[in-house]
Amino acid sequence: MRNPTFYSLDERNDAIAEWLGKLNDGRVLRQYGRTRRQPFNEFEAPNLKAAPGESWVHSECRRYEIERDYQSLPYRFAPPRDKPAFVREG
Repeated sequence: MRNPTFYSLDERNDAIAEWLGKLNDGRVLRQYGRTRRQPFNEFEAPNLKAAPGESWVHSECRRYEIERDYQSLPYRFAPPRDKPAFVREG
C-alpha cells in the first residue's frame, strides 16, 4: 500500500480492507504465538456493547457569575472566589 493510485473511493476501501485482513490474520506474532485478531475475538469482542439508538446531543458550557452569599454553606464547600461557576445548557 505504499504507492498505489486509486480512481474511486470503493477501490481504495477494498484495498484497505484487503490490507487490514492481511495485517490482522496473515501472520503470527512471534512474541504471543497468535495473530492480532485472535486476542481481539477472545477478550474484546465479547465485551463490546451495541451503539446507542439515540443520536448524540450537543451541549455547551457557559460561564456565569453567581452571587457570593454563602451564609448557610460551610466555607470548605464554597467555590473559589476567583473562578466563575459553569452551567451546562442543552
